[in-house]
Amino acid sequence: GVREHVELRTEVTSVRQEADGMWTVVSRDAGGAVTSRRFEQVIVASGHHTDPALPDPLPEGAESFAGTILHSLDYRTGADFAGRRVVVVGLGASAVDIAADLSRHAAETFLSVRRGLHIVPKQLYGMSVDVIAEAPWWNEMSFAERIQWVEQALLVARGKLSDYGLPEPDHPVFSSAVTLSDEILSRIRHGAVTPRPAIGSFDGDRVVFTDGTSTAADAVVYCTGFHMTWPFLPAGCPVAADGSVELYRRVVPADRPGLYFVGLVRPVGAITRLVEAQAQWVARIIDGETSLPPAEEMREEIDAYLTSIVRRYGRTQGASIQVDVGPYLAEFRESATV
Repeated sequence: GVREHVELRTEVTSVRQEADGMWTVVSRDAGGAVTSRRFEQVIVASGHHTDPALPDPLPEGAESFAGTILHSLDYRTGADFAGRRVVVVGLGASAVDIAADLSRHAAETFLSVRRGLHIVPKQLYGMSVDVIAEAPWWNEMSFAERIQWVEQALLVARGKLSDYGLPEPDHPVFSSAVTLSDEILSRIRHGAVTPRPAIGSFDGDRVVFTDGTSTAADAVVYCTGFHMTWPFLPAGCPVAADGSVELYRRVVPADRPGLYFVGLVRPVGAITRLVEAQAQWVARIIDGETSLPPAEEMREEIDAYLTSIVRRYGRTQGASIQVDVGPYLAEFRESATV
């Protein structure tokens, strides 16, 4: 009985809270018809991959580059680039996945990396990193002990990144986002993907790197992330003036009752179980099985969380949605037993 209540190809253009606490949601369907409806609760589950982010400005010569420049958002399959020479920019999840995929189709695949990131395989010592993140022995370790354990495990599992031609990270693991991949280092080692430094400029059909080397290229895929935007929501929700996402338990804006964000987190590992825990918690709140604390208490939790985030990652928008899987899931398990 769910499908009859689902509207596909429908854009939400406005979500605003009225004086009586109800939410007015304005939407537009594929035919252009606009509908306005009122709801007691609104759940935003659109994630944080919203508007593609490209370097601004692009490197010199980009406007006259003879090849194609695109963002990872527009990438579909490596088969579209069969026999072509492609430069992939970045070292995050999209970059390494796209580079590995391209390497099976393209004539040449280059991976342009400005800054080193920790590349973590999906298993360490035969254990899934998702299982490790929830293991009692892991969560009993101090933060320093976890860093030491992981860095030692990474040396055993894949050695130094510089051995693959990639820059070594300039920061400890867990002080910035990590990249999970079982494949990219193998593709590099087998010569299917060639690491290169950052792009310095474009020259005709050539991409010139910051070390002075260059290569002819038919396409450049920028895997440089996204800007988090919610144009249908009131200004300042959920992003504060300093760029931090301000949500109680990374779900609830303290001063907007009836509004929830599900999936707006970034863990080390899979997000699936976290989204499930969030959804179950929101359902319990809506059903009246549990309740939210006063707004002031929620603001205190948000402030404490963001203070710890700044101490660990620095003040960036992306860092403000970073969570540790084990402790985060434990918060929802505890609330389920109250």
